[in-house]
Amino acid sequence: MAKKVNYIIFDSNIIIDYLRGIQSAIDYFETIPKQDRAITSITYKEIIIGSRNKREQQMLVSFLREFAIFYITEDASKLSAKLIENYYRSHHLQIPDSLIGAICITNDLMLLTSNKKDFKFMPGIRLYVD
Repeated sequence: MAKKVNYIIFDSNIIIDYLRGIQSAIDYFETIPKQDRAITSITYKEIIIGSRNKREQQMLVSFLREFAIFYITEDASKLSAKLIENYYRSHHLQIPDSLIGAICITNDLMLLTSNKKDFKFMPGIRLYVD
């Protein structure tokens, strides 16, 4: 019987810290099995946009291929809009974080982020706690 995959969504800040050699992020990569690592399509775009040149972009694309990618669905888009309505004024919720949170919530996925304050107020969000 095949092992059930328990995807954990890596937020862009964790990936950036890993690429910069920050030990806390390296520890996550050593702890979470490769087959359980995932990102959202938002994080994919954030990482690629951060590349400084074509060579670095190609390296990042190759690195990100190791992750399962979860995309925006209609349900996630609707939830993201509701989250913005409810939390933009009180928590300064930004569109990318609303989409990442909505993708996690609608797919019942755990989110690994170093910016828990940007997500912890979202009903139904599951944050990775080490």
